[in-house]
Amino acid sequence: ARGGGMRSARARAIRNDEASDAEAGVERGEDVERATRATHTVYVENPDGGTNTCVRVVGPNRRGGLAKIIAALTNYGLDVQSSFTRTTANGSSVDDVFYVTWDPREAGEAFDESN
Repeated sequence: ARGGGMRSARARAIRNDEASDAEAGVERGEDVERATRATHTVYVENPDGGTNTCVRVVGPNRRGGLAKIIAALTNYGLDVQSSFTRTTANGSSVDDVFYVTWDPREAGEAFDESN
């Protein structure tokens, strides 16, 4: 009886996670705010003289979360050069660091030449 209850709880958790993903529309990686569902904190650092921008995302550890964040970054025309992922001891939260570059010539309409 115990195993059935555990499977049922796991199935509910998976359905809830999929429902929240569908509500947020993150399966297409539309943008970082949606991909993180406002539950993550995003830090961006552009070092002086550096060629890579550091994007750090801290928040709850969710199934498929890393892929969704990468999809959101690439949707903005960012090229992920490297990344590092760290989880807390109990696995409940993550600290993802991405080093990205951006080529405005490849970004198309996302790049505003009037600035």
